[in-house]
Amino acid sequence: MKPHAIELVQDCVEEEMVKVQKHLYFPSIESITPSFISSWSKETIIQPVIDLAPVLTGVLLRAAESRSVRGKNKTKAPHTVSPYSIEQYQR
Repeated sequence: MKPHAIELVQDCVEEEMVKVQKHLYFPSIESITPSFISSWSKETIIQPVIDLAPVLTGVLLRAAESRSVRGKNKTKAPHTVSPYSIEQYQR
């Protein structure tokens, strides 16, 4: 059962990364200007990636915080990156 689950997660992450690559695609290095970088925000860069990659987000959250620490840790919580969406991926 476990090898099938691993393959399923890998397939999901691969599909999600195709979508994320399209969102984060830059035609050339010249297109990344200081004004473009200044306009970046969690809402415009990070949130769409979280929305496009829920399985990968969930895997990374689990890797970042063990089950025993999840309920205790108040200062290094993953929601500090994106408080409005990450909770939906925590189970």
